Amino acid sequence: MIEIGFNGSMVGNLKAAAAYNGLFKGDEGGTEILMLEFILNIGYIDNDITGEYRTALPGELYMFSGCDDDVEFEEEETEEEAKASFGAGNLRQWDRFLKCLEICKDIRIWLSHTSESICGMLFLCNYLEDKDVNIYIAECPRFIPERSKYLLAGWEMCEPKNLAEYVSVTRKINQDELHAYSEKWEKLKKENAPLRAYVDDRIISVNEDFYDFILRRHIPDGEFKALRLIGDSYEEGIHIASYWLEHRVEYMIESGDLEIVKDSKDKRKRILCKKQ
Repeated sequence: MIEIGFNGSMVGNLKAAAAYNGLFKGDEGGTEILMLEFILNIGYIDNDITGEYRTALPGELYMFSGCDDDVEFEEEETEEEAKASFGAGNLRQWDRFLKCLEICKDIRIWLSHTSESICGMLFLCNYLEDKDVNIYIAECPRFIPERSKYLLAGWEMCEPKNLAEYVSVTRKINQDELHAYSEKWEKLKKENAPLRAYVDDRIISVNEDFYDFILRRHIPDGEFKALRLIGDSYEEGIHIASYWLEHRVEYMIESGDLEIVKDSKDKRKRILCKKQ
């Protein structure tokens, strides 16, 4: 089985569950766990995923904040080289996926309730529609006992030790469903919006400023850290990566809605206030 996740946290959980919790019932040797982190909910999607634009985008997004706490550079590695390494890593995973398809026809997509995961799944179904493969979907439950206070957005919110209990949610999709997902991706590609959002169980094309109203609602009076604004906005259940919100905070600074009181190399630690 080829196991597919669409972000590092989710795939990390899968690997931990496989290594320590018997996720694949002793068939770990016949299992390939891959991360296809193409971030297809953000940016234009009429380009080939192996092209320059889509390859460069993950690094640009990850490195946007200028933070050096979460991303460790190799010795003497420049920021530009670090950005390029993200894209190169994605291409290696994609090449590995294509090689695995030559010998394995069973693919399981670990699907979360996020725009990134849904877009990844739609893209894969579009790519695989005319291939001789079996596609299975393990859809994250909305509620599980060990996280009883939360409605789950994604598998990364589950403890690795508990993932084995939920492999049973796997279902095989039929050709009609596969075609419907493929057609949906073609529609999104044609719309080619700068952003896609998951709203009321539907993936829709939206403008770049789609989440801005939530950010604006949480701008406090007085001075505040950018990180606080982003964290407070997340409390409303925004299911998009924090680097996108960082990008939108930067836009608000450039457009004059916010001003920098105290700058920082890590943009999340900057002190901001409303423009006077």
